[in-house]
Amino acid sequence: MDPVEVLLAGASESPHFAETRLPFVRTIIEQRAACSNVPAILSSAVELYPHQLRAVLQVLRDPIQRYLLADEVGLGKTIEAGIIARQILLDSPDAAITFIVPDSLRRQWQDELRTKFFIDDFPKAKIRIVAHESPLRWRGEHALDLVVVDEAHHLVANDTSTEMRRTLAEVCHASRRLLLLSATPALHHEQAMLGLLHLLDPAVYRLGDLEGFTARVRARHELASAFYALDPTFPEFVPLHLETIRSAFPADPRLGSLLDDANEAADHESEGLPQALDRLRAYVNETYRLHRRVIRHRRDRVLAAEGCGPGSPRFEVKGRRDPELLEIIDPHGDAAEELLERWRQSVRDHLVEVAADDETWAAYAWTHAVLMERCRDLAGGLAAAVAFRLGDDDTCRLVSLDRHETRLLRRAPALTADEELRRGLSVLAISDKPDKTLSRIAEAIGSLCRRHRRILVFAGTTATGRAVADALTQCRPSPVTVRHLAEEDPSEVERRIEAWIAGNAQVLICDRDGEEGRNFQAADAVVHLQLPWSVNRFEQRLGRVDRHGEGAPAAQYVVAPAGDESTMGAWLALLRDGFAAFTESLSMLQYAVDVVAPTLFLQLLQRGSQALIEGTGWIANTLKQRRKEIAAEDILEATFASDGDRDALLARLDDVEARWKTVERTVDNLVCEAQGSLQLARETDSRDRAVRRYRLGKKVLLPTYLLAQSLPGSWDSPGCFNRTAALRRPGTRVLRLGSPTVDTLWGWAQQDDRGQASAWWRLVPKLNGEHVCLGFEYIVDGDIDLVRDRFPDLPAAALQRRLDGWFVPFTHRVWLDPWTANHVDRELQPFLEVAYEPARGDHNLNPDRFPVLISLLGGPRAFRDAVLRAREAGQSRLRTVRHLEQRAAEADAAAALDLDRENQQRTARTLAAVHLGGEEDGAVAGLAEALRQACREPRVRLVAVSCVVLSNRPFAGAARELGVDAH
Repeated sequence: MDPVEVLLAGASESPHFAETRLPFVRTIIEQRAACSNVPAILSSAVELYPHQLRAVLQVLRDPIQRYLLADEVGLGKTIEAGIIARQILLDSPDAAITFIVPDSLRRQWQDELRTKFFIDDFPKAKIRIVAHESPLRWRGEHALDLVVVDEAHHLVANDTSTEMRRTLAEVCHASRRLLLLSATPALHHEQAMLGLLHLLDPAVYRLGDLEGFTARVRARHELASAFYALDPTFPEFVPLHLETIRSAFPADPRLGSLLDDANEAADHESEGLPQALDRLRAYVNETYRLHRRVIRHRRDRVLAAEGCGPGSPRFEVKGRRDPELLEIIDPHGDAAEELLERWRQSVRDHLVEVAADDETWAAYAWTHAVLMERCRDLAGGLAAAVAFRLGDDDTCRLVSLDRHETRLLRRAPALTADEELRRGLSVLAISDKPDKTLSRIAEAIGSLCRRHRRILVFAGTTATGRAVADALTQCRPSPVTVRHLAEEDPSEVERRIEAWIAGNAQVLICDRDGEEGRNFQAADAVVHLQLPWSVNRFEQRLGRVDRHGEGAPAAQYVVAPAGDESTMGAWLALLRDGFAAFTESLSMLQYAVDVVAPTLFLQLLQRGSQALIEGTGWIANTLKQRRKEIAAEDILEATFASDGDRDALLARLDDVEARWKTVERTVDNLVCEAQGSLQLARETDSRDRAVRRYRLGKKVLLPTYLLAQSLPGSWDSPGCFNRTAALRRPGTRVLRLGSPTVDTLWGWAQQDDRGQASAWWRLVPKLNGEHVCLGFEYIVDGDIDLVRDRFPDLPAAALQRRLDGWFVPFTHRVWLDPWTANHVDRELQPFLEVAYEPARGDHNLNPDRFPVLISLLGGPRAFRDAVLRAREAGQSRLRTVRHLEQRAAEADAAAALDLDRENQQRTARTLAAVHLGGEEDGAVAGLAEALRQACREPRVRLVAVSCVVLSNRPFAGAARELGVDAH
């Protein structure tokens, strides 16, 4: 309904309605501007970090929402995917979304989607969380709006079945949107990366072109090395590397200009050389990525970055520390390790005697590595692994072997040494049971409970986990212990983990099921009863604790023999000093670790533990070199360049979050506090006043049809206005735009006409005569209708988000003199800003009193002419006071800059086919001009009009003088 027509009809209502509705409208537009029209950012129960928000905005502003989220481990790919999924549900509440995740992580995904992203807010949505291991369930019954694949590299790996890969491709290609989550870098992972890019864009990234794709990746790495070598402290070498870059992209004029600038700065040894090289790196990074829809953030850059603003936290991780040795007297383990050492020597001697080939040596080296991990197992793990190797399939489950290990154990034919090892372990099991060792370990963990609040124990095998848990019950005092072990009820496991995180249990014992994907950063101590033979698996284990969070790194304890004379002692030393696994993340070095492993384990088989000791320096140097290669690769692939509009958006977000009390007060006034409220009731718990919900009051001022349209659990959902308070209460909503409560209130405010028009009389004794003032409240934003009318098939929500990034929406009230249609005199402004208050002499010009206003303006016709004249002038005055033309021009310039840059990048990428494949870029003829027009010609919407008469006489006297019978 047009507010001006309501006013002209004399249907104005109490100004109290306007004074509760308009502040709410303003805060809604402020929140929309702060989140670039992505309310899922505000309404998700997560901390807001710049790198995650940039990723979310890049995806949701893109008409083609098919992305690989390739952040390093622990940087929040799940958070990014969760926000994007929530926004899609906000845009389309009946959307169909499928999450394909490792089976061990299904419950965790389900819990996070419910408690952080509140998928239960959308009862009409078709949301499925299915396991990697269940490909028959991937398709579902509905056309999919979004597919999210976690740990996607596992499903495109060589050892994944052809049928499974084919099914995944069909599901991903059929979905409107796709998010792949994987931290796999491209260099040296070409097969996996090609498989991932094929899921994004099958026409360009064909699986049969692995050789060509590998050649492009390697050529790009040589180019990246030239960038990495650009060092402003040695300007004399810069021109040489610049020429290497120029020869790779001779047809890119923008790149040529940046190269010229850098060359000139180097020639003159200018102070501006670092800035020139930074501009060059940023341009190449954005233009020549392997695929434009790959988003990858590096851990070091994220940790060095500031938060969204002064009031927002920086992204932090718990970090790592060197381990302490728990020296446990373990004669059973010593004897088992000695038996395995005899097996190693016997196998080595046999292979030398028969002059075995390299493949045979490698097969036995892998077998030895798998057995090594279990040689000190407390529940017969080594004996079970040997039995499986000799053909006993039933022992596979007992020893916690994965699919890869089962192949390794049976890859090499059994020898006499295997039978001798089995017999020796059988004798050992009878003569020396590990019961005393279990008791000693339980006592050691019990003593750690006096120093630490939450202890995480990695037992290795399920059987050892059970044995240690039972032994802990015999300790006095016995710490409260819970288990996360295979073959136990998943819901019960989750309940135990929640109890441990909440501090209701002190010890959490995990087998291999707890080593991947879990968030255990609440631990302040970790105990390793076994050290995996797989370094990458050990990295996954450490990554459960070295995750986003505050506080000191968790203490690390390892149960192993002292010194490096034994194999396990030497393995610990290599993990600590060669791989530096306890102090540095190896998540981006998976390939380097895989490359050195065959040589390492071959040397171990041939020379014993001495090979591990002597390999420390070689391993450290190899990983150091690989880190340099990754740093060079990231010149082209990592996401690090910031965008001006997104930096400004982060500042607006920080401001909205800092002013949460203003949002709280505005909502409370609209709902129940102010006189013009909806007269709902607020409900809080006396024990926790931060959480509130709203319910029906005795006399709700809402049309029945609006209440009937609202879904149960929408407007009355509990939540907190303070984000920090919400995050401290898992599963509690943040009451912002995008939450059911605020969105429902916003819907009501747009449909309920109360507060759209108001008029009142204000007594101001020191004025001369009457001053009639008309206030027009506007919302101004980029005109999406201009784009939608021309391109009805394009996703309007994504385009509106782009517009909001260029033309930031805002509200403004213009006060005009209806006689002159000019701004009211400046000295009158303070009287107009004071809230309506009858106790101070203000009078609502309701329908009975409205004739006074009409008479004051010279009668009905003069009144109508004056109001319409002021309305016509209102937009013009708005354009002047808020410099609307300048804002529109700046938005158009920003849009032109971005769109022109994107066009240049498309052209440059097309010309650079030797380094890149083509890709679907979403370019639509005429779209850029339509978006710019929407910025140049912003939409101005009138949402409310107010008429205030400032007078030096009381209302009753004025009414009598005007001859109006007003009560």
